[in-house]
This record gives sequence, C-alpha cells and structure tokens, in this order.
Amino acid sequence: MTVETTTFIIQYNGDGATVTFATGFKFLANSDITVTHRDSSGVETTWTLDTQFTMAGAGDDAGGTLTVNTSPTDYTPASGETLTIQRVTAKTQATDYPAGGSFPSSAHEDALDRLTMIAQETAVSGGGTVLEYPITDAATLTGVLPNSSDRASKFAAWDAAGEPIASTGPTGDSSIPVSTFMETVLDDTTAAAARSTLAALGSTSAGGSLTGIHVQGKQTIWVPARAIEPRVTTGPSRGVLESSTNKVTTPTLDFDTGSQEFAQFSVAFPKGWNAGTVTAQLHWTAASSSGGVVFGFAAMSLADSDVLDTAFGTRKTISDTLLTALDVHVSSATGAITIAGSPGDNEEVHFQIDRDVGNGGDTLGADASILGVRIFYTTDAKDDT
Repeated sequence: MTVETTTFIIQYNGDGATVTFATGFKFLANSDITVTHRDSSGVETTWTLDTQFTMAGAGDDAGGTLTVNTSPTDYTPASGETLTIQRVTAKTQATDYPAGGSFPSSAHEDALDRLTMIAQETAVSGGGTVLEYPITDAATLTGVLPNSSDRASKFAAWDAAGEPIASTGPTGDSSIPVSTFMETVLDDTTAAAARSTLAALGSTSAGGSLTGIHVQGKQTIWVPARAIEPRVTTGPSRGVLESSTNKVTTPTLDFDTGSQEFAQFSVAFPKGWNAGTVTAQLHWTAASSSGGVVFGFAAMSLADSDVLDTAFGTRKTISDTLLTALDVHVSSATGAITIAGSPGDNEEVHFQIDRDVGNGGDTLGADASILGVRIFYTTDAKDDT
C-alpha cells in the first residue's frame, strides 16, 4: 500500500447529469472526505456524508468514488456549480504494537500512509491554516480565507473575532475600523463626490488632490467702521484715531454718552449661509474715562422688490467694560440675532447698531468709538452654486 500522489483535493464542474466523481487520491476512511458544494451565486455548503453523498474505495491506493444522492432529494450539481472533494485526515495515531507481539506490515504501512497524508495537508485550507496566528490567540480561529467569489474585488479585512473576511467597503460594515463620518467619505467613488461629502470647495490638481477647502459650519465677516453708515437721524459722528508714537490710523464711529445714536450696515451673505440666526461681536475703544458700555444689534432682510422701510427684528445687547483708554477692546458675542423678514439666497441683510445709554450698565462717561464689527454666521453648503 502506498500514497502515489501528492494530490488530496479535486474539483469538478457540475453539468446537471453527472453524479459519480473519482477522488484520484487515497483516503483511509469515508469520514476523512470533506465535500463542498458551491452554487452559481458563490454560496458554499459543506455536504454531509450519507445525506448528500456516499463514498466508496476507502484504503484503495488509486482512490475512491463519490456518488451524489438523487433520492429522495436530488443533489446533482447543476451547470455553473462546482463540487470540491478534499481529504482531511484525522490527526490521530491508532496503530498499537504490543511488546513482544507481531509487527504486521499492513498496519505499519497504514500508519505511514496516515503520516504522509497529514504532512501533505499541513498548512493548507481545511487541513491546517492559511494564516499563522500568535500562539496566544484563541484556538478556535481558523485563518481560512473567504472563497474567491466572496473576496473578488473586495477588501481584505478582519471581523470582530479576528478572522479574515472580505468586505465590500466601509459603509454599513461594522467590521471596518473607521468612524461613522469616514464611512461616508470612503464610499465615494469620485473626487467630486468626496469633496461634496467633505463640504470641500476648490479645484483639483492633475493628481486629484484638493487645492482649496471650504468646510461647512461657523464663518465670520468683518465689517470695519468705515463700512458702517451713521443714521441720518440721531447718528454717531465719524472720527479718526491716530496713535501718538507709531501713527496707527483707525477710522471710528463715535457714539455719544448723552443720547442714543444709531448706525447701520448691510451684508449680502453667500448662498452657503443657512439663512438662520447670526451673532455679533464688537471691537471698540474710548479716549478716556472708565466704566461700561451697552450696545444693541438688530437685523432684517430684503429680497428683490421688498420695500426699504422694513422693521428690524428683535434687538440683542452686549456689554463690555473699558480697561485702558485707547486700547482695542473686543466684546463677547451677542445672543442669537433673529433676522426679520424671510432670509434666503440673493437677499441683503441690514444691521442696526445703537449705544444704549439709557441702560443702567452703560456708565462710560465718554464717547464709545466703534472700530468694527464681526458677524458670525453658519453655512450648510460647500459653495454658492
């Protein structure tokens, strides 16, 4: 008895008629044969001896024959299906030589054949492992790769247990170790789609990398005092501050301490603006005195054909305290300013500022000079298209 071939696995294509298949290799017991059926969709099923098939020829040097059961259920492999027959020899040693007993050659050859078969099957799928795991890993890990149909055009990945899997990509696949946000980026198939996901604004170089980024979220517009217009009725006076040593020149709007004065400016927000509330922050100074100031902000929007004489929305105030005369002072931001009207694309938003001298918190005994205003708004689109 010999093991005449190194083959221990063979595959057949179904044709809807053939039911007998030669192994072409020796096996010692019917239970050492593993049969895997793959349908036309790539779904694999391990068959059970005496249920889907029977075996004959165990121990024959030339191999044996698998016969597919056709009754009461017909398991004949159809066209487009495959049948894989594999020997997986039990890794045990059952041959016993009693002391002083006989030394039968046939039993000895069977034991040698078993060792040869086990050696052939070592480190191959089904007989051993494809991958070498650390010895401290769970013994239940198989290291067997998904079949070619399951892994074709997919990513190599690992499941929660550490076993190899084939993944179509991150989206919806919790086995991929990326954040939920990055899943939405990694499933994009073009640079344009990725830029849209990332709220990116800009062209790409020849290599496809981004040359400009515009991220959705909070944005800022700076409005200098020169761009703010005193109201004709009860408006502040314009001024210019020049520092004594370096002659830094700064236009100002000077709000009186004795009466409430008003100034206005307008902003045409980009289409990326979410048309929601905004906040404002004041840059200001004073030439002398001490104490606090209180300023009010209100806004309204005007669309095409809207009348200019439109009421402003609810007024919001901010307070600040003079620390040092002629130093730049930056206030905190107002609360959310609701813009009157129906803010939207292609509209201009008018803002009105006033010094609330009647407020008990306004104690500065000198003109409060506005240097400029920062308007904070939120975008929810990547560009103005």
